[in-house]
Amino acid sequence: MKHLLHRLILLLAFSSLASCRVVKHFLAALPNGCPQFFLNTPNGRITPTILQASQRYRPICQNYLNVDRFATLYDTQNRIPVYSAYRHVLHTPIDRVDRWRTEPDLTTDEQAVDRDYVNSGMDRGHLYPAYHNNNAEGVRATFTLTNAAPQTGSFNIQWFNQVEQPVNRIIQDNCDGNQAYIVTGVVPSQDTINNRGKDYKNTYAFGVFVSC
Repeated sequence: MKHLLHRLILLLAFSSLASCRVVKHFLAALPNGCPQFFLNTPNGRITPTILQASQRYRPICQNYLNVDRFATLYDTQNRIPVYSAYRHVLHTPIDRVDRWRTEPDLTTDEQAVDRDYVNSGMDRGHLYPAYHNNNAEGVRATFTLTNAAPQTGSFNIQWFNQVEQPVNRIIQDNCDGNQAYIVTGVVPSQDTINNRGKDYKNTYAFGVFVSC
Protein backbone atom coordinates (compact mmCIF):
# COMPACT_ATOMS: atom_id res chain seq x y z
CA MET A 1 0.00 0.00 0.00
CA LYS A 2 2.82 2.43 0.87
CA HIS A 3 4.51 1.71 -2.47
CA LEU A 4 1.25 2.30 -4.36
CA LEU A 5 0.69 5.56 -2.48
CA HIS A 6 4.13 6.81 -3.47
CA ARG A 7 3.43 5.97 -7.12
CA LEU A 8 0.10 7.80 -6.94
CA ILE A 9 1.75 10.90 -5.44
CA LEU A 10 4.39 10.90 -8.20
CA LEU A 11 1.69 10.53 -10.88
CA LEU A 12 -0.36 13.39 -9.46
CA ALA A 13 2.74 15.55 -9.17
CA PHE A 14 3.62 14.93 -12.82
CA SER A 15 0.05 15.62 -13.96
CA SER A 16 -0.08 18.90 -12.05
CA LEU A 17 2.85 20.27 -14.04
CA ALA A 18 0.87 20.31 -17.26
CA SER A 19 -2.26 22.12 -18.26
CA CYS A 20 -3.95 23.41 -21.34
CA ARG A 21 -6.27 26.26 -22.12
CA VAL A 22 -9.11 25.65 -24.51
CA VAL A 23 -9.52 29.12 -26.01
CA LYS A 24 -11.93 30.77 -28.41
CA HIS A 25 -9.21 31.88 -30.81
CA PHE A 26 -5.45 31.45 -30.94
CA LEU A 27 -4.87 35.08 -31.88
CA ALA A 28 -6.60 36.56 -28.85
CA ALA A 29 -4.27 38.51 -26.58
CA LEU A 30 -2.59 36.62 -23.75
CA PRO A 31 -3.79 34.94 -21.58
CA ASN A 32 -6.90 34.34 -23.70
CA GLY A 33 -4.89 33.05 -26.66
CA CYS A 34 -1.35 32.13 -27.74
CA PRO A 35 -0.65 34.15 -30.90
CA GLN A 36 3.14 33.88 -30.55
CA PHE A 37 3.20 30.49 -32.31
CA PHE A 38 1.98 31.89 -35.63
CA LEU A 39 3.88 33.85 -38.28
CA ASN A 40 3.64 37.62 -37.88
CA THR A 41 3.26 39.58 -41.13
CA PRO A 42 2.62 43.27 -41.92
CA ASN A 43 -1.06 42.31 -42.07
CA GLY A 44 -1.01 40.52 -38.73
CA ARG A 45 -0.41 36.99 -37.60
CA ILE A 46 -1.57 34.12 -39.80
CA THR A 47 -3.21 30.91 -38.64
CA PRO A 48 -4.38 27.95 -40.70
CA THR A 49 -8.13 27.77 -41.16
CA ILE A 50 -10.03 27.55 -37.89
CA LEU A 51 -12.82 25.09 -38.60
CA GLN A 52 -16.20 26.43 -37.61
CA ALA A 53 -17.80 23.57 -35.65
CA SER A 54 -16.64 25.06 -32.38
CA GLN A 55 -17.82 22.22 -30.17
CA ARG A 56 -15.92 19.75 -32.33
CA TYR A 57 -12.70 21.64 -33.06
CA ARG A 58 -11.00 23.08 -29.98
CA PRO A 59 -8.10 25.55 -30.11
CA ILE A 60 -5.71 24.57 -27.32
CA CYS A 61 -2.83 26.61 -25.93
CA GLN A 62 -0.51 23.86 -24.72
CA ASN A 63 1.04 24.84 -21.40
CA TYR A 64 3.76 23.10 -19.40
CA LEU A 65 5.31 24.43 -16.19
CA ASN A 66 3.23 27.61 -16.58
CA VAL A 67 4.72 28.38 -19.99
CA ASP A 68 2.80 28.16 -23.28
CA ARG A 69 4.86 25.80 -25.46
CA PHE A 70 2.79 25.42 -28.66
CA ALA A 71 -0.75 25.52 -30.04
CA THR A 72 -3.00 22.66 -31.20
CA LEU A 73 -6.31 22.60 -33.04
CA TYR A 74 -7.95 19.42 -31.79
CA ASP A 75 -10.77 17.38 -33.37
CA THR A 76 -12.85 15.99 -30.49
CA GLN A 77 -14.92 13.82 -32.83
CA ASN A 78 -12.05 11.93 -34.44
CA ARG A 79 -9.99 12.42 -31.29
CA ILE A 80 -6.85 13.41 -33.14
CA PRO A 81 -5.24 16.82 -33.67
CA VAL A 82 -5.89 18.75 -36.87
CA TYR A 83 -2.55 20.53 -36.50
CA SER A 84 0.02 21.74 -34.00
CA ALA A 85 1.87 25.04 -34.47
CA TYR A 86 5.17 25.97 -32.86
CA ARG A 87 8.32 28.06 -33.12
CA HIS A 88 11.33 26.10 -34.27
CA VAL A 89 14.49 25.79 -32.21
CA LEU A 90 17.55 23.84 -33.27
CA HIS A 91 17.74 20.34 -31.87
CA THR A 92 19.87 19.63 -28.81
CA PRO A 93 20.21 15.99 -27.64
CA ILE A 94 17.96 15.54 -24.60
CA ASP A 95 17.16 12.40 -22.64
CA ARG A 96 13.43 11.76 -22.94
CA VAL A 97 10.86 9.73 -21.06
CA ASP A 98 7.90 8.58 -23.15
CA ARG A 99 5.23 9.34 -20.55
CA TRP A 100 2.05 10.52 -22.19
CA ARG A 101 -0.67 12.59 -20.56
CA THR A 102 -4.16 13.81 -21.37
CA GLU A 103 -5.55 17.32 -21.14
CA PRO A 104 -7.63 18.29 -18.09
CA ASP A 105 -9.91 20.67 -20.01
CA LEU A 106 -11.23 17.86 -22.24
CA THR A 107 -13.26 14.84 -21.16
CA THR A 108 -12.15 11.29 -21.94
CA ASP A 109 -14.90 11.14 -24.58
CA GLU A 110 -13.36 14.17 -26.31
CA GLN A 111 -9.77 13.00 -26.57
CA ALA A 112 -7.65 9.91 -27.09
CA VAL A 113 -6.32 8.26 -23.96
CA ASP A 114 -3.25 6.09 -23.57
CA ARG A 115 -5.14 2.79 -23.48
CA ASP A 116 -6.53 3.49 -26.97
CA TYR A 117 -3.06 2.75 -28.33
CA VAL A 118 -2.43 -0.41 -26.30
CA ASN A 119 -2.31 -3.47 -28.59
CA SER A 120 -3.45 -1.31 -31.51
CA GLY A 121 -0.31 -1.76 -33.59
CA MET A 122 -0.01 2.04 -33.79
CA ASP A 123 2.57 4.47 -32.43
CA ARG A 124 1.69 7.77 -30.83
CA GLY A 125 2.98 10.05 -33.57
CA HIS A 126 4.05 13.54 -32.49
CA LEU A 127 2.86 16.52 -34.53
CA TYR A 128 5.11 18.89 -32.61
CA PRO A 129 8.10 16.56 -32.35
CA ALA A 130 10.14 16.11 -29.22
CA TYR A 131 13.18 16.28 -31.53
CA HIS A 132 12.55 19.98 -32.29
CA ASN A 133 13.50 21.09 -28.79
CA ASN A 134 16.64 22.17 -26.99
CA ASN A 135 15.66 21.63 -23.33
CA ALA A 136 14.04 18.94 -21.20
CA GLU A 137 10.91 20.96 -20.39
CA GLY A 138 10.21 21.53 -24.07
CA VAL A 139 10.61 17.82 -24.80
CA ARG A 140 8.26 16.81 -21.99
CA ALA A 141 5.67 19.36 -23.13
CA THR A 142 5.21 17.50 -26.43
CA PHE A 143 4.03 14.32 -24.69
CA THR A 144 0.34 15.14 -24.63
CA LEU A 145 -2.01 12.88 -26.56
CA THR A 146 -3.68 15.97 -28.02
CA ASN A 147 -0.37 16.38 -29.89
CA ALA A 148 -0.35 12.80 -31.22
CA ALA A 149 -2.01 10.86 -34.01
CA PRO A 150 -1.82 7.14 -34.82
CA GLN A 151 1.13 6.15 -37.01
CA THR A 152 2.42 2.75 -37.96
CA GLY A 153 5.86 2.07 -36.55
CA SER A 154 7.47 2.14 -40.00
CA PHE A 155 5.78 5.43 -40.92
CA ASN A 156 6.88 6.95 -37.61
CA ILE A 157 10.51 6.05 -38.37
CA GLN A 158 10.22 7.35 -41.95
CA TRP A 159 8.68 10.61 -40.75
CA PHE A 160 11.58 11.13 -38.34
CA ASN A 161 14.27 10.34 -40.92
CA GLN A 162 12.72 12.12 -43.89
CA VAL A 163 11.01 15.11 -42.23
CA GLU A 164 11.87 15.86 -38.60
CA GLN A 165 15.65 15.63 -39.03
CA PRO A 166 15.90 17.33 -42.47
CA VAL A 167 13.72 20.26 -41.37
CA ASN A 168 16.50 21.42 -39.05
CA ARG A 169 18.95 21.58 -41.95
CA ILE A 170 16.44 23.23 -44.29
CA ILE A 171 15.76 25.98 -41.75
CA GLN A 172 19.46 26.57 -41.10
CA ASP A 173 20.14 26.81 -44.84
CA ASN A 174 17.19 29.00 -45.80
CA CYS A 175 15.96 31.16 -42.91
CA ASP A 176 19.08 33.32 -42.46
CA GLY A 177 18.74 33.28 -38.69
CA ASN A 178 15.10 34.39 -38.73
CA GLN A 179 12.56 32.71 -36.47
CA ALA A 180 10.91 29.77 -38.24
CA TYR A 181 7.28 28.89 -37.59
CA ILE A 182 6.09 25.35 -38.23
CA VAL A 183 2.60 23.90 -38.59
CA THR A 184 2.25 20.11 -38.75
CA GLY A 185 -1.14 18.64 -39.62
CA VAL A 186 -2.77 15.30 -40.32
CA VAL A 187 -5.43 13.98 -42.69
CA PRO A 188 -7.75 11.34 -41.17
CA SER A 189 -8.16 8.07 -43.02
CA GLN A 190 -11.32 6.00 -43.17
CA ASP A 191 -9.69 3.40 -40.91
CA THR A 192 -10.41 3.44 -37.19
CA ILE A 193 -8.91 2.11 -34.01
CA ASN A 194 -11.54 0.70 -31.70
CA ASN A 195 -10.09 -0.37 -28.38
CA ARG A 196 -12.72 1.07 -26.07
CA GLY A 197 -16.00 0.75 -27.90
CA LYS A 198 -15.73 4.08 -29.71
CA ASP A 199 -13.83 4.62 -32.92
CA TYR A 200 -11.19 7.22 -33.47
CA LYS A 201 -9.48 7.74 -36.77
CA ASN A 202 -6.18 6.48 -37.99
CA THR A 203 -4.29 9.01 -40.10
CA TYR A 204 -3.84 8.96 -43.84
CA ALA A 205 -1.03 11.50 -44.04
CA PHE A 206 1.08 13.94 -42.05
CA GLY A 207 2.15 17.25 -43.58
CA VAL A 208 4.42 20.08 -42.46
CA PHE A 209 4.54 23.77 -43.43
CA VAL A 210 7.52 25.98 -42.56
CA SER A 211 7.70 29.78 -42.82
CA CYS A 212 10.37 32.24 -41.71
